[in-house]
Amino acid sequence: MTQHNKENLSSVWCEIQLANISHNVDVIKKNIGKTKLMAVLKSNAYGHGLVAVGLHLDTKKEVDYFGVYTVEEGVALRVAGVTKRIVVLGPIFNEGDYQLIHDHSLEFMLMGMDEMSALVAHSHLKFKVHIKIDTGLHRFGFDPSEMAQVIMLLENNTHIIPVGVASHLASLEDGMLDYTHKQITLFTQSVRMLQSHGFALIKHIGAASSLLSIPEAHFDMVRVGISLYGLWPTDEMQKKYSNKLDLRAALSFKTRIAYRKRIEAGDFIGYGGTFKADTKMTIGILPVGYYEGLDRRLSNIGEVLVGGKRVKIIGRIGMNTAIIDLTDVPAVRVGDEVVLIGEDGSGNTISAEEMAGLIGTVPHEITTARIPDFVPRIYLG
Repeated sequence: MTQHNKENLSSVWCEIQLANISHNVDVIKKNIGKTKLMAVLKSNAYGHGLVAVGLHLDTKKEVDYFGVYTVEEGVALRVAGVTKRIVVLGPIFNEGDYQLIHDHSLEFMLMGMDEMSALVAHSHLKFKVHIKIDTGLHRFGFDPSEMAQVIMLLENNTHIIPVGVASHLASLEDGMLDYTHKQITLFTQSVRMLQSHGFALIKHIGAASSLLSIPEAHFDMVRVGISLYGLWPTDEMQKKYSNKLDLRAALSFKTRIAYRKRIEAGDFIGYGGTFKADTKMTIGILPVGYYEGLDRRLSNIGEVLVGGKRVKIIGRIGMNTAIIDLTDVPAVRVGDEVVLIGEDGSGNTISAEEMAGLIGTVPHEITTARIPDFVPRIYLG
């Protein structure tokens, strides 16, 4: 894991509270009981750091599996020393991936007849697979009508070892309970077909969205991604269940004041003159823009924490800069810390959920895609 000292970081960085991730694992595990837990580490652990989070959770007995999206992610965890079972959740594209899967003891989702044919052709290797059933997301997976053919191929190719059967809920986050129950029914029917031929499989369809809302979706294992990092899939779920599931956000996103200056009434701020000062103001220049992960859509509507207060982002966010109103925090100086996401120690918080709501997206995108991997992560706790 790369270690950084924030005193040496002049521009922008993230702080990851590993203790909060451990806490989230504990409260999730308490909720699901004896059901197995897959900690989903795909997409650089939702922006929190694949290897660092993987190594941290590798010591947690409450975690049974890790889920990654690519073979490369799985190999990176193995090379770093991670020992828990790892499932590759995404499609397999490259011929060389099959050897890597075998060599690094990875399991993967078997999702269609093309992949099945590729595995049949690699009879010199053994593979542990999770049979993916398309129950209504219509993305990856076998159609339930293909189960008889899948079973025949599994029985005739003993180097393909099914250890799990899975599906993915499509619309639970949007409140489509009837559709969700239909998916669970289709999944159960496919599971019974596999079981009737003697396959003993770990069954998993549930994710963070079903932790509290659909307990019957727990089956043998629940795959948890966004909630592992202390975030909620939707505002509705947070409002409904936050008193039952004490999640703690693990990621803070920070920068510093790079420059202060006074402006006069009538002055325009930033590109395009989208903000005009009504009175004399003190402004602060931040060395962070949309390149560093501060979404341009936060221009004139976003806020940050500095000097114990919330202050406004004013003017249009640039590629590498943003401007904030420091008029009400006159004690703030160049070099002082600014919180873009997280807590400031004074009881103020700006969450990834709040930021996502302002720009019309989900918190997953904020931590995973909006904050680039080149922004240093500091691991605490």
